[in-house]
Amino acid sequence: MIEGTYLPKVMRFIRIACAIFNRYFHAIQSEKSEHPELAARMLSLVGTENKLQKEIEEKNLENRFLVANWRKITVEDECLRDFPNFSYAELEKIFCGEYQLRLGARYVKQHMKDNGELQMYFYKHSDVDGKLIAARLQSRFRSVVKHQLWTKYHTELVGISQIVGLCCKCQSGARTIGSCSHCAAVRCVLFILNLSRFRVFYCTLTFESCPGFTVFIL
Repeated sequence: MIEGTYLPKVMRFIRIACAIFNRYFHAIQSEKSEHPELAARMLSLVGTENKLQKEIEEKNLENRFLVANWRKITVEDECLRDFPNFSYAELEKIFCGEYQLRLGARYVKQHMKDNGELQMYFYKHSDVDGKLIAARLQSRFRSVVKHQLWTKYHTELVGISQIVGLCCKCQSGARTIGSCSHCAAVRCVLFILNLSRFRVFYCTLTFESCPGFTVFIL
């Protein structure tokens, strides 16, 4: 708690604290070779419109979302076989860093039973330009809230450009610099499923914010 009389001086205190840290402590995170490229990508996305959100509103896909035939996400589902396969480094580029991926791991862990079965559901739209997957996630904070989200992709493109749109109905779901943690969670799940298709039978994803998040693929 800060007394009201100190509020005008808060920024001065922050500058002093930062100066002390810069002088006497090591950097919290050292710069990596991929950071300049990541920063350039983030700057290029500033002010861009979320075209997928606009398409969802114009085609009334949100209402269709409520009556969709939901299917549980599984390794065997042929409907997801054409979803692009990315490395973890490419996922970091898509989400502009690993922070949202760390939060997404929490959602994956929440929706996973003790036997490894995932309790996530999806619906694939077939009447849109490109391919569009809708997903449904339970909120981590309110049991009555379910998040609705969409991922649009084009398989004829290459690299991370195959993902042409991400959108969620949460408060930060329309952002274009990265995405919310709900979109990241679904992408983490599809990342795991892609590993299993390439016969990687054991996979450990390490997140500082979610220790012990280990996925066994049998």
